[in-house]
Amino acid sequence: YGIKYIELTGNQYSRDLRIKKSGHRDIPDGTDRILGHELAGEIVEVGGKVKDIEPGMRVAVAPVIGCGKCTVCLSGDANMCKNCRILGMGIDGAFAEYMIIPRKHIENGNVMSIPPSISFETGALLEPLATVLPAPKHAI
Repeated sequence: YGIKYIELTGNQYSRDLRIKKSGHRDIPDGTDRILGHELAGEIVEVGGKVKDIEPGMRVAVAPVIGCGKCTVCLSGDANMCKNCRILGMGIDGAFAEYMIIPRKHIENGNVMSIPPSISFETGALLEPLATVLPAPKHAI
């Protein structure tokens, strides 16, 4: 159940470089982890129970998935969830030719269709854009 493979364009930003150099709390020492949390690509294959996503679709993927049950998640701030998992940190990410998108990312709407007019490189930038848009809400 889930997207089995997605052909990717990942962006390597300072956070991924910092993680590679210094580590991250979600990556235990000695763990081989594929980094890359800002991604867009084309769906290559899907699992049998996947609906609304099909091979050939161009998508951007939001990397953070919360538990979906706590008040933080229910308020729309899954990135603040104590139990959130992030592609490229707690789960293998996009610095690969293909990757598996976890089922929970699909069920929670983290896989979004993008039109051909948006390049994969621009689609991968949707994640950093989404992180700054709520800033005014938290500024007070």
